[in-house]
Amino acid sequence: RNFVGPSGKIYVGSKQGYAKKGDTSPYPGGYVMTYDPATGACENLGMPLAGQGVIDVVADEARGLLYVVSCEEQHWLLYDVKSKKYRELGPMLTPYAATLVDAAGRAHAITKDFKLATYDPAENTVTERDIAVDGEIWKRANGSAIPTWQLAGDGFTAYLVLMNDARLIQIDLRGPAGAKRLGTMVKGEHPDSRSALTIAPDGRVYALIRVNNK
Repeated sequence: RNFVGPSGKIYVGSKQGYAKKGDTSPYPGGYVMTYDPATGACENLGMPLAGQGVIDVVADEARGLLYVVSCEEQHWLLYDVKSKKYRELGPMLTPYAATLVDAAGRAHAITKDFKLATYDPAENTVTERDIAVDGEIWKRANGSAIPTWQLAGDGFTAYLVLMNDARLIQIDLRGPAGAKRLGTMVKGEHPDSRSALTIAPDGRVYALIRVNNK
């Protein structure tokens, strides 16, 4: 998904396609790019990881940092605007992961084991914490449990829905990473939601979820 920074600059990554049968040519890797609609200027910020596409880019413009998620292996990378260099932050993430930067400047992402990974640029440290949903440790239910999440206006609360589970989850990104389910957004068999959750300025959470039509 595209990310628009406070400056108005748009950040985006290029992702690999899938080869036709018989095509054995290697994929070189995706690039991070920016576009400034005010000036029309474009910039190529290079390839974060050879052989990997880019599924998510988030900019912390105030600190001169970019957070990048690769695919198909979901590496979590940090780009320093001054040095123009990428480095891995460590934890491997869930498929289609996205970074959220909270009001304190800490970056958060969900790992492949459904833990909360947090990078604190002030301390230059990465930590991983269990997420307790309704008092129980959150675990991946199956391979299709792809999360989509967004940051609320308070800068510390995230709202999340899984691709195959229509129950809305609220996560506190501070402290012990407590979370709770707020209810089912739509009832029906085989829910399917793909990168389709947003939060309006008035605080309402909207999601697009497909269910079997009966």
